[in-house]
Amino acid sequence: MTCILVVDDDPICLELLSETLIGAGYSVDLAIDGEDAWDKLNSYKHNLVVKI
Repeated sequence: MTCILVVDDDPICLELLSETLIGAGYSVDLAIDGEDAWDKLNSYKHNLVVKI
């Protein structure tokens, strides 16, 4: 399954985009800032990263 890492400091934007992507059949991982995103990138292989 395609896994997308979504990065944004606005929790509402994260939630809206993740719900949309999950509804479209994607696996979604969320990061609230760059440090969190970096940690997640180093621990799991994501197919796409979206920074809002």
